[in-house]
Amino acid sequence: MKKRVLVASLFCLFAAQAVIAQRSVSAGYSDPAASHWVDSVFNSMNAERRVGQVIAQVVNPRNLSAAKSEVKLLVEKYNIGFIYFSEGTTENHAELANYVNSLSKTPVIVGLDGEWGLSMRMDGTPRFPKNMTLGAVQDDRLLYDYGREMAAECRMVGVNLNFAPAVDVNSNQKNPVIGTRSFGEDPQNVARKAVAYAKGLEDNGVISSAKHFPGHGDTHEDSHKTLPVVNRSLIDLQTTDLIPFRSYIRAGLSGVMVGHLNVPVLKTGNLPSSLCEQVVTKLLKNEMGFNGLVFTDALAMKGARVDGKPNGLLALNAGAEVLLEPYKLADNFDAMVAAYSKGGKEKSVIDAACKKILRYKYAVGLDNYKPVDTKNLNSRINSVNAELVNRKLFAAAITVLKNDSDILPLKGLDKTVSVVALGAAADNRFSQICRLYTDVKRYAMNNDNSSDVIEQVKQSSKVIVAVFKNDLTTAMNLDRIILDCGAEKVVPVFFVSPYALSRYSGSISLCNTAVLAYETEPLAQEYAAQAVFGGITVSGRIPVTVEGVAECGDGVTIHASRLGYGMPEEVGFDESLALGIDSLANLGVEKGAFPGCQVLVAHKGKIVFNKSYGFTDLTKDYKVNGNTIYDLASVSKATGTLSGIMKAVDEGLMSVDAKLGNYTKVLAGTPKGDLLIRDLLYHETGMPAALNVYQIMTDSTSYKGALVAGKKQPGYSRYAGGGYINDDAKIRRDITSAKKTKDFDYQIGKNLFVGKITYDTIMNIIHNQPLRADRDYLYSCLNFCMLAEAEQNVTGMRHDKWVYDNIFHRLGAYRSVYRPLDYYSASEIAATEYEGYMRECTVKGSVHDETAAFSGGIQGNAGFFSNANDLAKLCGMWLNGGMYGGEQILSEKTVKLFTESKSPNSFRGLGFDKPNIEEPDYSSVCEEADPSVYGHTGFTGTSFWVDPKNDLIYIFLCNRVCPTRNNPAFGEVGARFKIFSVIYNSLGIKKK
Repeated sequence: MKKRVLVASLFCLFAAQAVIAQRSVSAGYSDPAASHWVDSVFNSMNAERRVGQVIAQVVNPRNLSAAKSEVKLLVEKYNIGFIYFSEGTTENHAELANYVNSLSKTPVIVGLDGEWGLSMRMDGTPRFPKNMTLGAVQDDRLLYDYGREMAAECRMVGVNLNFAPAVDVNSNQKNPVIGTRSFGEDPQNVARKAVAYAKGLEDNGVISSAKHFPGHGDTHEDSHKTLPVVNRSLIDLQTTDLIPFRSYIRAGLSGVMVGHLNVPVLKTGNLPSSLCEQVVTKLLKNEMGFNGLVFTDALAMKGARVDGKPNGLLALNAGAEVLLEPYKLADNFDAMVAAYSKGGKEKSVIDAACKKILRYKYAVGLDNYKPVDTKNLNSRINSVNAELVNRKLFAAAITVLKNDSDILPLKGLDKTVSVVALGAAADNRFSQICRLYTDVKRYAMNNDNSSDVIEQVKQSSKVIVAVFKNDLTTAMNLDRIILDCGAEKVVPVFFVSPYALSRYSGSISLCNTAVLAYETEPLAQEYAAQAVFGGITVSGRIPVTVEGVAECGDGVTIHASRLGYGMPEEVGFDESLALGIDSLANLGVEKGAFPGCQVLVAHKGKIVFNKSYGFTDLTKDYKVNGNTIYDLASVSKATGTLSGIMKAVDEGLMSVDAKLGNYTKVLAGTPKGDLLIRDLLYHETGMPAALNVYQIMTDSTSYKGALVAGKKQPGYSRYAGGGYINDDAKIRRDITSAKKTKDFDYQIGKNLFVGKITYDTIMNIIHNQPLRADRDYLYSCLNFCMLAEAEQNVTGMRHDKWVYDNIFHRLGAYRSVYRPLDYYSASEIAATEYEGYMRECTVKGSVHDETAAFSGGIQGNAGFFSNANDLAKLCGMWLNGGMYGGEQILSEKTVKLFTESKSPNSFRGLGFDKPNIEEPDYSSVCEEADPSVYGHTGFTGTSFWVDPKNDLIYIFLCNRVCPTRNNPAFGEVGARFKIFSVIYNSLGIKKK
C-alpha cells in the first residue's frame, strides 16, 4: 500500500509541474471516440493486414534509396504495424517515417531504440546520460523532464514509440548486456527513475516500453548470442527484479518488452521467457495486472530462436502482441496468416492484439496522421530545452564518494594547482573548466612521460587527476602520482563506469576525496570540474555497490560555494538576453565603438552568459577571448584599490572613520590629514578631479605658448591625451628616462621608463593640492591615490602584493593584475590608445591612465587589469558576504559596510558608484536597476554592476579608447549602458 501511495504522490508532483502541450498516451487511449475508429479500421482489414499489425521490423536508413525499397516491400507485402530504424541521420529517419505512412493503408507506429536519446541511433542529436548515470540523480523530477524532452524529440522525427526505459535491476557486475543501461542495483531507485522517465514520455505523446521482463540484470550472458540463464529464486524475483515492473504497471504505463531469458524458477523449460506463456500471460498479465502492449525483444536474436523455426506464433500464443524482428520474416508471416485463416485460438489472439495496437495508434494521434516537418530538424532537436535538461541531468549525477577533511570544494587557490589527465589530452573539457576557477597547470600523463610529469606536479599544493580510462596502465599511473606526490594532495576524478572503480579501490582508499562523473561526455566533464571547485551543489549517490569503494547509495552532499556555469534559461532569462547582447556588442564592433569586448552575466550563483566579441585592437591580429585582459581604468578603484582597503579594515589596520593622517604621517596635522577615510571613499574631500600629468611631465622651458591644442595644426602635430602637443615640448628627464636603468626600471612607452622618483613626484604634488572650501561631492582620482598610499603604509606591503595575497589569488583570479606584461604576453592584452608624445606607441600592457602609468603602473586610481570571468569571482564573493569557495575572504560585516553604505550627501557608495535615483538622466546605470546596485565604470569603456536584491552580476569590458579617446561611436551605440537594460528586461524587470 505504501508503494502505491508513493507512486501516486510522485505522479501528482509530475502533473503539477508539467505543461501538457501534447495529448498524453493515456488520455488518447481512454478517449471514447477511440473505439469507433478502431472498429472502423479493423473491419476494413483483411487477414494479411491484421496479421501484419503485430510485426515490428527494423530498417537501416543509411542508404536512403535501399531503405525506401525495403520499407515499400514491408508495407506492401507484410502490412507491418510497426517499424524502427537502426541508425542514420534525423533527416533520413523523418523522411522514412513519412514515407512508410504515405504507403500504408493503416498508419504505422514508428519506434526507436533510444535508451539515452536519439543519439543512440541518430547522428548530431543530444547525447543524454546513460541510465547508470541517471541512477545517481536524487531529484526524480529531472527524469520526468527528460522523458518529456525525449518525447518531443521523438515526435519531431515521426517516432511514436520508444523502447525504453530499461528497468533491469543490475545485480551482476559482470552482466555484458545491461551494465550501464540499468539505473542501478536498488530496485526502488530503478522503479522511481523508470516510472518518472516513462511518465514524461507518455505525458508528451510517446509510448514507453519497460524492458527486459522479467529482469535481465542478474546474468553474465548475452541474449544476442545465447539464451542467458537467470538463476534467481522466486523471492529474489519478487523483491528485486519485478519491483520496477510492478511500479511501472501500477502507473498505468503502456508497454513492456519481454526479454529472451531462461528463468528456471518460472518454469520456462527450454523456452525463452518471451515465448513462454507462464511468464507473459500468467505472470505479467494475470498476476501483475498488465494490460498494455506486450513487445518481444528482437526475435532474430539467438536467445529467441527455437530449432531454427518461425517463432512468431509461439510469442503470440505466449501472450505477446508485438513481434520485434521475427526470425525469418516471410516464414513467420506465412505461418501466422495460415493459422489465422484456420480460426480458433490464433485468430482470437491476433484479432485482440490487432485491436489493442490500433487503439494505441489512436492514442498517439495516428487517427489524424500528419507527416512531420523535415526542415531544420537538427537545429530544432538540439534546442535550448534539450541542452537545459541534459545539463541538469549530468550535474545532478556527479557523486562525491568521500570528502575527508572537507577537501572539496578545493581551497587554497593561492597555491599551485595541477590537473593531470590519464587517458586523454591535457586540453580537455574538464581541464578547461578547471582553468575558469584558477590558474591550473595542465598535463597529460602516459608511460612515456610519467617521470617528467610527476617531477613537475609534485611541487603543487593539489593535484587533480582526471581518470578517463579503465585499464592497468591508467591504474598504475594513478598509483604512482599518489605515491610520489602524497595522497593528501591528490583529488581523483573518475570518468568511468562505477564498476570500473574496483580497479582503483586501493588508490581511492588512500585519498581524502574521490569524485565520480560516470561518463566521458563533455557535460560530465564540465560539471565534474564545477563540483571540484564548488560551482554546483553535489548531491549524486552511487547507484551500485563497488566492493572496497562504496555501498549503493553512498555519496556526500556538498553545497555550491563558488559561481557555477550554466545557461541563461536555467535561471529565468528568456531568449532575448543573448539576442539583445549579441546585437549591441556586434553593433559596437561594427560601428567602431570599440575593437572588441567581453560581456558577462551571472544570476542566482551561475555565470550564464560570458562571451567575447571582436579583436584586441584594430590590426585584428588577435580575437578577443575569455582570457583577454582589459585595462580597467577607474574600475580599478572599486576592485583593486577598494579590495585592499576592505581587507585592511577587516584586519583592523584601518577604519573608515579614522583620519587619513593616522595612516599617512606626512599628512598628519594638515587639512588633508584631517580627512576621514570615509570622505575619500565618498569623494567628499574638496580635492580636484585629477592631475594634469602632461603639464607635470613636460619640461616647461622646452616650448613656448600652449602645451596642448584641441586639434591638429601647425606646431601641434603629436596626438596625446585627446589633443595635440606642442612640437617643441620635451619630456622631463630628471624624473623619467629614455632607457631602463636601476632607478628607472618600469617601461611605459617606447622610450620611456619611470621609477620611484616619478611616483614620489606625483604623490608629492597630490599631497600639496589645495582643497576646495566646500566638501561637496566631486569625483576625484586623487582620493584613491591617497587611499592606496595609506593602505601600503599600514600593511607594509606594496599594494599589488597585498591584494594578490589576500584577495585575488585566494579567489583564483590570476588574470587580475597590475603590470600585466610581467605575467602575460601582449597578445593576451587588449590595446588602448595611441599616444604620440611621451609614450610614442599604441599602449598595450601598461596602464592607459597617465597618473597611474607615471606612478609605475601600480596606483589607487587606475592600473588594474582583468577579464570578465575574474571580476565575476570578486563580485560573487561580495554577494556571498565575503565567503567564496568555503573560505572567508572578507568578513560579512566588512562587506556589508562597503556595499550597503551610501553617502547622505550624494548617490555615491563607500568606494562604489550607485544609481542616481534623484537624477536618473545622470545615472551610470539603467532605470531598471534596483537602488541596492553597486559597481563602477572606467574611462576605457569598462564597468561592473552587482545587484544584491536580484542576485545579479553584469560585467562589460572593452577598449573604447583604441585607437583614440575621441570616439563618439561609443556613446552613440551605448552598448555598455543598454546591455544592462537588456539583462533586466530578459528577467521581466521593466523600467519603474
